[in-house]
Amino acid sequence: MGKVPRIAQQPADRFMPAGFFKSQIMKRASVGLAICLAGLLGAGQSDGVSADSRLQSWMRQFNATYMIGMATYQAKFQANPSLDKGLIIVVPVKFDKMVAENVAIFRGGVLHGVGDNSPNAQMVVSNMPAEQFTAGESVVLAFKILGASSEYGLPHGEFVAAHHCRRPDCLDFIG
Repeated sequence: MGKVPRIAQQPADRFMPAGFFKSQIMKRASVGLAICLAGLLGAGQSDGVSADSRLQSWMRQFNATYMIGMATYQAKFQANPSLDKGLIIVVPVKFDKMVAENVAIFRGGVLHGVGDNSPNAQMVVSNMPAEQFTAGESVVLAFKILGASSEYGLPHGEFVAAHHCRRPDCLDFIG
């Protein structure tokens, strides 16, 4: 029952050029190999490393304690401004504007979720490198929690590092 009679193959053989089936099999094999390689090498990622492991590695590099959404951080900060003071944390944010030579305002609106997609959640970051950001750009920001800014009435942090996201939601980096 496993053998196919030769008669079932004859009609196709008569109407196709010599070697047609072999070339189709080779094309399918090439496409299949390309798909397998793309999966193994992480298509869409230049280094084949997952976004999650890139983020974890980046956080370790800058001694970051945890990652949190902007609105969630602001609510946590308002409940207790001295909580986590001195820690380095990571927050996906949008660059708003420079308000002084080395001081910038960042806002939420990057992460989806209850409250975290709010562009009204803001923070002040000092020790900013000059001309590194453009308005509205999404970044994953690592900063040291300093407390409250007396001048702006917002959470205040000191710049540690930033990853410039390729996507507005930063999922290219935070997964």
